[in-house]
Amino acid sequence: MCDWNATPNGIFYVTVEVTGGLPAYEGGSYVLTGDLNGSILPNESFTQAFDGSGATQLYSLSATDGNSCSATAGNTFICYKTAIELLQYSGEVKEAGNELTWKTASETESDYFTLSRATDGINFQNIATLKAAGNSLNAQTYSYIDRQAPNGTAYYRLTETDLNGTVNNLGVVSLTRHRQASLHINTISPVPTTDIANIAFTAENGSQIGVQLYDVTGRIVETRNLIGSGSLQTLSLDMSRYTSGIYFVVLNNGKEVATERIMKK
Repeated sequence: MCDWNATPNGIFYVTVEVTGGLPAYEGGSYVLTGDLNGSILPNESFTQAFDGSGATQLYSLSATDGNSCSATAGNTFICYKTAIELLQYSGEVKEAGNELTWKTASETESDYFTLSRATDGINFQNIATLKAAGNSLNAQTYSYIDRQAPNGTAYYRLTETDLNGTVNNLGVVSLTRHRQASLHINTISPVPTTDIANIAFTAENGSQIGVQLYDVTGRIVETRNLIGSGSLQTLSLDMSRYTSGIYFVVLNNGKEVATERIMKK
């Protein structure tokens, strides 16, 4: 919980409670290490305060029982004065794509939100811009589905831009899409490509596969249909007709979706 009324930079409170493991059945306590150190009994809780200074902060901790079984927890947080009082920013992996949701308690002269995505947590690219409420004392909820979400882990950074042009970083959420057994893209070559992109994939024998190629704005630029063979197949896309940039190829069998990025030089 972030105390936005604290001065000058806000205070972020983390409440900790540990359950399960050896102490839950035989008594005793858990040992906490990391940003929160000490011991804690089962179902006991305590609260630790963190200074909200800085654009982003991070807390992490581990709880260990007498059998050396452990669990970890941690997250980034924002708790400094901005035009946005952010209540929540989270994500969920869904069949249609990765869904990002955030909620504000109040907004003052906010202009728009920007979602950026990175697969390495460093090199972010903008994928969506959503208009903000401007001025509001009521809770506002926003959401966006990344329908070109890549397989594996993707990092989503949320920023807010004020009417005066000030940009506020509201945090980063990571989501992991696991490859499906019956439909997935194995490789794309060459990387980057100048003309032909060869997509090696596997799909269930006899399954009907819809293929869509998206540009970075989310516009469909090419559509195909094919039949799965149950073994490794290759799909070739002529990228020479398209401008340089990032594209996403999406395979869909009606139950599963496989997505990968294509770099056109």
